[in-house]
Amino acid sequence: MSPIPYVDVDAAVLSPFLLRPLWLLIPSMPRSRKSTTIRLFASISNREAMNEFFQNNMVDLLKVTKQVLMVRESKEASSMHVDNLPDEASIARARARMLDLAVLLLPGLDEEEINVLYSAIKHALQDEEGLMQKKAYKILSLILMESEGFLPKRLDELLQLIIMATSSCHFSAKRHRLDCLYFLIVHISKETSPEQRMREFVSAFLTEILLSLKEANKKTRNKAYDLLVEIGRACGDEERGGRTEKLHQLFSMVAGGMVSETPHMVSASIKGLARLAYEFSDLISAAYKLLPSSFLLLQRRNREIVKANLGLIKVLVAKSKTDGLETHLKGI
Repeated sequence: MSPIPYVDVDAAVLSPFLLRPLWLLIPSMPRSRKSTTIRLFASISNREAMNEFFQNNMVDLLKVTKQVLMVRESKEASSMHVDNLPDEASIARARARMLDLAVLLLPGLDEEEINVLYSAIKHALQDEEGLMQKKAYKILSLILMESEGFLPKRLDELLQLIIMATSSCHFSAKRHRLDCLYFLIVHISKETSPEQRMREFVSAFLTEILLSLKEANKKTRNKAYDLLVEIGRACGDEERGGRTEKLHQLFSMVAGGMVSETPHMVSASIKGLARLAYEFSDLISAAYKLLPSSFLLLQRRNREIVKANLGLIKVLVAKSKTDGLETHLKGI
C-alpha cells in the first residue's frame, strides 16, 4: 500500500469546519478528549472563520430553542393541536449539544461573540429543565473565568440576574451556580471600595451558601466551603479593605442560623461556623462563646445537629492552644 501523501493545509483556516463533525459524529472518542481538541482548535483558528462558524452554530441553536418553546406552549394549551411537532427530549438534547459546542469555542471568540453567547444562556438560567440550567451556569462560570473584562462591565447586571434566578435553581445546577458566585465575590473583594457591594452580596447569598454545605454532591459542598472562606478572607484581609471586625460580623451572621426552626439550617450554620473557625484563628474565641448554645442544641437529639456540633468542638480542640483549651475543658 502506498503511503498517504502529505497535504500542506492551513490548519488555522480548516479547523472550524472540522469541529461540528468532530463533536457530533465521533461517539467513540471520549468526551473529554473531544472537548480538549476543540478548545485547542478554537485557540489557533483564524478569527474570521471561527466567528463565522460560531454564528452559524448560534443560528442553529436559536432555531432549536424556538422548537423547544413551541413544544412547551403546545403542551400548556391542551386544546391547541399542532401537527408534526418534534420530540421534546430529542430537541432538548440537540440544544444541549449546541450549547456545549458553543462554549468550547470560547478561546477563539472576541468580545462581541462572547456577548452573543451570554445573551443565549441568560434566560436558560431559569429554564424549567435542570439540564439546561446546569449548562447555562457552567457556561457563565467559564465566561467569568476566561473572559477578562466581561465581569467588570456587567457586575450589577450579573448580581441582579443571579438573585432573580435563586428560587428556580435546580439542584443539578447548584455547583456551577456557586462557581459563578465565587468569581463574583473574588472580583468584588478586589474593588477599590467593596464594602457596600460586599454587604449586598452576603445578605443576598449567605443563606444559600450555608444550605449548600449540606448538599449531597461532594463537589457542590466543597465549592460552598470555598466560597464561604473566600468571603471570610475578603472581610478580614486588611490589604483588600477588610478588618477583623468585619470578619466577626460575618461569623455572627452565620451564627444567627443556629436559632432556625429547621434542623437542616441549624446544622448547616454550625458547619459554616466550624469551617470559619478552622480557617481564621481570630474567630476561635468567638466560637468558644457559642459553646453554651451548642450544648443546648445537643439536647435536641437530632442526628444532623449532633454531628455538626461535634465537628465544631473537634475544630476548637484542634485549633486551640493548651492554656485556652484547659479553660474550656470542663464545658467540653
